Amino acid sequence: MSIKVLVITNNHTIPVIRSEAEIFIGLKVQDGFDVTIMTFAHTQYIPRFEQMGIKVIKFHPHKKFSLGHIKRIRQELKMGHYDIVHMFNNKAMINGLFAAMFLPVKTVIYRGTIGNVHWWDPFAYLKHLSPRVDKIVCNVDEIKTSIQKNLLFNKSKVVTIAKGHKVEWYDDVEAVDLKAYGVPDNAFKVICVANVRKVKGIKYLLQATHYLKESSNIYLILVGNGMDKPDLMEIVEKSPIKANIKILGFQNNPLSFVKACDSFMLPSIYGESLTRSVIEAMCLEVAPVITNLPGNSRLVIHEKTGLTMPIKDPESIAKALERLSNDRSFAKMLGKNARIHIKNNIRNEDSVNAYYELYTSMTKPD
Repeated sequence: MSIKVLVITNNHTIPVIRSEAEIFIGLKVQDGFDVTIMTFAHTQYIPRFEQMGIKVIKFHPHKKFSLGHIKRIRQELKMGHYDIVHMFNNKAMINGLFAAMFLPVKTVIYRGTIGNVHWWDPFAYLKHLSPRVDKIVCNVDEIKTSIQKNLLFNKSKVVTIAKGHKVEWYDDVEAVDLKAYGVPDNAFKVICVANVRKVKGIKYLLQATHYLKESSNIYLILVGNGMDKPDLMEIVEKSPIKANIKILGFQNNPLSFVKACDSFMLPSIYGESLTRSVIEAMCLEVAPVITNLPGNSRLVIHEKTGLTMPIKDPESIAKALERLSNDRSFAKMLGKNARIHIKNNIRNEDSVNAYYELYTSMTKPD
């Protein structure tokens, strides 16, 4: 008899949802699983879900708490006779956990960020610390440890399953011609792709350019929302390589810009885990340079699959970028090693197998 799983997720675009979506497609093609996806109607992965025979319910909570949303999810849980409901975001969790009250369905939630789950926070008991949660899936062990420290009971409910990738997903990405953006062919091109938030540490990357000479051949390409905020522009204006900093804002095809570059820079200061943008760059053989956050320790092995440096250290960032700029063969080697590392160690197949084992163990008779 098939294990019936309802997945409630809110990721919209293909690059964002792919590593998650392909786990459930991988389960669907195995015997013994019946997967239904509940998501927004404009989610780009819907055609692939339907092509693979996965039922899609075009609904997702848009409020953190809504009696109407709870009723809608509860109705689906009862009518569908699901064994497991897996929720991937806060709105899904809060509404979904209430919807599952007193129903014979196992609940699974996801956590992909380190920190911000505290035993003394009453709102945490509506989500990750709720007694209605049967399993918490964490992206890395560091998140697992953080949550276990705040769980008063049943710490074994927390498990680690990474969102694996396939390097082949990125084989059809074509590089843009950066000359159209004022970047010469012989420049050493460094890209940062992020929507600006404090956690991303963009100001430290911009401050790093103050340690470079005016004659530097390093060009910095910034892609994402908020890169032109006044406080960041003030740092740019004072940079000796001001003319080499290209602020491109939001782009529909960020991976095409990444592929056109020599190095990918992520200066985050906390919270990150198996950062998707870093994995994408590694799959494209673009040498990663990132801060040494615990959650990304599986990704970049210093001087083997990329370079790492302390957080909030602009001078170290500058030295790392200069090193790669001055030794481009080393940068190319790091990029090639990075792709191999993802292929061998952050695998979609391993994620599918881990979820298979998790769901199977949860539905075994007591």
